Amino acid sequence: MEAALRNNREASLHTAAFIGCVAFLSATTLIGFLIFLATTSKTWSHLSADSTTSQ
Repeated sequence: MEAALRNNREASLHTAAFIGCVAFLSATTLIGFLIFLATTSKTWSHLSADSTTSQ
C-alpha cells in the first residue's frame, strides 16, 4: 500500500512537472508570437508609409 502511494505521488509530481513545462513553453511561444506580430506590424507600417511618400 505504501509503495502504491509513493508511486502515485511520484506520478503526480511528474504530471505536474509536465503540465508546468507545457504551460511555460506555450506561454513563451505566445509571448514570442506577440512580439513578432508587434515588430512585423511596425515594419509594415514603415513600409506602407515609405511607399506612400515615394509616390
